[in-house]
Amino acid sequence: MAARAFQKAKKIMPNTNPKYLLGISVTASLVTTYKKLGEHKFFITLQTESYSKTISCELKKGKRSRNQEENLVSAYIFMLINEACGLNFNKPEHTEIPEIKTVEASTSWIKLINNRINYVSSHNDKPELIFPGSFNPLHDGHIKMRELAEKKTGMRATFEICARNADKPPLTFHEMKRTLDQFSDNDSWVMTRHGRFSEKAKLFPNSVFIIGADTLVRIMDEKFYCSTIIFQSYRKI
Repeated sequence: MAARAFQKAKKIMPNTNPKYLLGISVTASLVTTYKKLGEHKFFITLQTESYSKTISCELKKGKRSRNQEENLVSAYIFMLINEACGLNFNKPEHTEIPEIKTVEASTSWIKLINNRINYVSSHNDKPELIFPGSFNPLHDGHIKMRELAEKKTGMRATFEICARNADKPPLTFHEMKRTLDQFSDNDSWVMTRHGRFSEKAKLFPNSVFIIGADTLVRIMDEKFYCSTIIFQSYRKI
């Protein structure tokens, strides 16, 4: 949600330098009028051009009123916004220990989300056999699909992760790092900003794509591709 909010900010203010924009999202489970079975907790994410930062915390049940819990969450939101703006703001004081994580973006990631480059790759060679997916997580089924495709084509497969998927929220830098950390040094991967296969095909012409049944269904969905484009694509094949 924070990454989507950041992208929306860029659309709303296209003439503003992205380094002055930010996106923030909050989800929380707080005091209610009835007895809550689950824990009281909150999760906040800040997305800027250069970093993603998250704060999560589990609150002690029965210690605060609804208003007090909301004030605590709001204080953390103001802290993140002030930090992003280069202003000083004291960290809220409470007994629970929050988990705070920050992921700094590489220069190539910043260029990618700002549309200055089309993709970031683990290798210099342009991929020929491309396996798109979110890989959240990378599992044994993905590995077997890659092995089968490589055996049938004689090509080396490259995992493709999209920073801005056609039907999913954009990735934060946390999610980018978590996804790429799953791959070994021997794996080939490419991270793009193109969510539709019509865009991927233009970016990597004459490539072969590995797709599952669910992706095949989405390719036929006119929500993403009009029927004329689909028909023309199949005629070319």
